[in-house]
Amino acid sequence: MLIGMKAKLAELGIDVVFVSVDEPETHEAAERFAREHGLTGELLVAQRPLGPFKRALNPDWPGMLPATFLFDAAGSLRHFWGGPAFEDEILPVVEGFLAGKPVDGKSLPGLSPGLDFRETPP
Repeated sequence: MLIGMKAKLAELGIDVVFVSVDEPETHEAAERFAREHGLTGELLVAQRPLGPFKRALNPDWPGMLPATFLFDAAGSLRHFWGGPAFEDEILPVVEGFLAGKPVDGKSLPGLSPGLDFRETPP
């Protein structure tokens, strides 16, 4: 979905950068997947350990994937989507940002029942 939105967002002046956090031994497969799905730009790779990378993007990001970040031209985080985010959730925030509206915040979709692995089974 983000690959499909890349051209539309570029027309609005928003650059989309894709970063792989895959294990080093699976990076080639991640790159092949990205190309097969239409990514025509560079696929960046987060270096291990991931802690500094995660803190640099968003100190409050616990690491869920996928994750989407909106930064302004100065590199300040303006909005964070933790978990799957779709065009109808991302585009209004981006358009609001471009219109000068306050968009700072985060969107965290709820986990499906039974999939919250933070809880210890009884």
